[in-house]
Amino acid sequence: MLYINDSENGSNKSLYYNSEDKAYNSELAVKYIEKELEFEKNSKKALEAIKSTISKENINRFKDKKDAIFLWNTIINTYEKTSLEIINRYLNQIIDLDYSSFTSINEYTSQI
Repeated sequence: MLYINDSENGSNKSLYYNSEDKAYNSELAVKYIEKELEFEKNSKKALEAIKSTISKENINRFKDKKDAIFLWNTIINTYEKTSLEIINRYLNQIIDLDYSSFTSINEYTSQI
């Protein structure tokens, strides 16, 4: 989930390079490159994991997304519950309630 909700970010370049874009030392430059490569690898894994859950009928809709965060947000916005779905869910809950399973009318109405 770290690569989807943007809580995992790439390395902070300023920790490894100065303002003139020169590495503080060669060891730090190598560490920065390694961390960036690991971040990109894990981001691609997250992207592919999300894409693997999309049905064949809908994959073309999302094929242009190259980043896990953007793909995830697009999916959430596309399939967000509409008010009709929410109304339907509550109606089904009301229909499924059985008055005889409650001890009082107050308990019954509080479930509605």
